[in-house]
Amino acid sequence: MAISIVGNASSNRAKEDPGWGDLGPDPLRSDFSAKEFFCRLDQHSAKEIGEVLLDQKVIAGVGNILRSEILFRSRIHPKRRIDFFSKKEKTGLLYYIFSSTADEGRYFVSPYKHWHCSLKI
Repeated sequence: MAISIVGNASSNRAKEDPGWGDLGPDPLRSDFSAKEFFCRLDQHSAKEIGEVLLDQKVIAGVGNILRSEILFRSRIHPKRRIDFFSKKEKTGLLYYIFSSTADEGRYFVSPYKHWHCSLKI
């Protein structure tokens, strides 16, 4: 018999625990950091956005279906390289990450409303 233990971990505990690896910011968490997301996105500037969105070290929780929905809604081709994105396009991409996650029926309270007016990239 196997017994699974499930619990919540604070972001500090997750950072200190090597079992969690180096996961990127999770858009479903209330402590999501847009600044951290943009920083990680820019570290992959020579790569295609479709590939980078699947990298869990850039943003946690995005899979194939959600990636396709995000890129379709934001009208960004998956083969487009990140170094050709404007600041406005990066902000729009993050908006569609939030809205696509919400529309997929997941429980979600968007932190976007808290930072969209003062976002500086």
